[in-house]
Amino acid sequence: MFRTVTSATSVGWVAVSTADTIVIGCAAGNIAVGSGGSLGGILVNNAVAAAVVVSDARGTIVTVPASQAAGTYYNLGGVDFSGFLKVATTSTNDVTVFHTSTFPSFATS
Repeated sequence: MFRTVTSATSVGWVAVSTADTIVIGCAAGNIAVGSGGSLGGILVNNAVAAAVVVSDARGTIVTVPASQAAGTYYNLGGVDFSGFLKVATTSTNDVTVFHTSTFPSFATS
């Protein structure tokens, strides 16, 4: 996932009568991980007047309050998340979320 995409190059397609729409990257508030894992922490990269809410399939894990100083680090110490990890921000927020790779799911019978 990317915060900013600076260019995109099309290969082998031509718009015929109207311009096509191409969507690249992700909007603020999209899912960062598709299944369970462990959340280590959140680093605030800039101070803006908007909260950041991190949640999973069970609900809100942590809310970073608005107007936190750049460089503030929230050490979550390895909180397990389930189903997905969603970081709900505005377009002006800039945070880094530290998490493990996706944990595999195992079924027992």
